[in-house]
Amino acid sequence: MTMLHSSIPKRYSFLLIGQILFLCLILEGCSSSKIILSTTDPTTSFKQLSARFSTTLPIDNQRVKGILKLTHSRDLQLSFRVPVVGNEIMRIVLTEDSVLIIDRIHKCYVKTTPFLFAEKFDPKHASEYSLSSIEAKMRLLGTKKTAIVKASELGCPIMNDTKVTLKKISTKSFPWYITKISNKYKRISLNEYLKIDD
Repeated sequence: MTMLHSSIPKRYSFLLIGQILFLCLILEGCSSSKIILSTTDPTTSFKQLSARFSTTLPIDNQRVKGILKLTHSRDLQLSFRVPVVGNEIMRIVLTEDSVLIIDRIHKCYVKTTPFLFAEKFDPKHASEYSLSSIEAKMRLLGTKKTAIVKASELGCPIMNDTKVTLKKISTKSFPWYITKISNKYKRISLNEYLKIDD
């Protein structure tokens, strides 16, 4: 198994990126409901934020790209895409009380709490990982078009010094969907998921 570093398997590489932006849209086998929200509460100065993200994973220098969508007080959706064709291979959805990981390659999903998710990677800072804390950090990027940030600046409990590039940052509103899981997907625990060998 390819190792991210001395003790973290390659499987973690996708999960940690989810925490970086802590840094998803629907494809085959997973369906979305109707549009739930097209704009957010007009009383808030921070409505919605979207961006393209990319980063290079340590050790194997694998380039990862995707799309980020953040809706105020609702959720953060990260969509990991296949290069060139752009098909989604993984989605991570963070809400204030849950983390949902959808793996389209292995047809499975994991649902856990933000605390338990972060605790797997950095127990000392697990309590700091939440939708509101990440949103507060991303609020500062809303006036930029492009930004290069450290994972630690986005609340990532792992790979703190890894640089993440955000492009096409926009605060324009977009349709917000609730992510639903197809019955073709099997629910497994986070521990089971991390043991999957590609």
